[in-house]
Amino acid sequence: MASRPTTTALSSRTLQTHLLLSLTLVAVSPAPETSPAPPPARRKHERPRPTLRLGFGGAYAPRSAPVAGASRTAGGLSIDLALGASVQVHKHVFLWPELGYSYSVREGHAGHFFTAGLAPMFGTNLAQVGLAPRLVTGDAWGATGVGLRSGLVGSFGLNILSVELGHQWLRAGGRDLHDGRFMISVDLVTVMKAVAVLALARSIFR
Repeated sequence: MASRPTTTALSSRTLQTHLLLSLTLVAVSPAPETSPAPPPARRKHERPRPTLRLGFGGAYAPRSAPVAGASRTAGGLSIDLALGASVQVHKHVFLWPELGYSYSVREGHAGHFFTAGLAPMFGTNLAQVGLAPRLVTGDAWGATGVGLRSGLVGSFGLNILSVELGHQWLRAGGRDLHDGRFMISVDLVTVMKAVAVLALARSIFR
């Protein structure tokens, strides 16, 4: 009968030993590794959108020689055709590079010019505003000319309609030629896309 307390005591000691070992293993076991938080998603900008801008307007310049009974300024037709692309570089910032041809009438004489420019635009696809500096060179009404055209541009509805109020300076034939101009332009790429969508819709719902 004396052996029962001894067995009970041994069982208690064994249980205590197992508990101590379990607590020790839990204490020294390394904490589970946590995966690092994913980096914040970068905002994806839209793809560059090609443009083919056709503009019509008027250019107004001082007359080269006074004419009796006529105003001191002469106006003439101006036409622009420029190939470019609208490139989004930030949420509300766009760059609009263009290469083009410009036709301008001055006092009954036609001028033909090559233009190249890069316009920073600020806004959204629905409405943008910016400054458009352009290099201008070509036949300046009978003399080779080179100069700069700068304008304030507003563009609306994916650049489908643009309005520009600007100034042009040319050095040609030993003279400085200035004119002010107002242009209204449409983007032929967007117009052709709209016509194609309307034609497709008409064929489907006919």
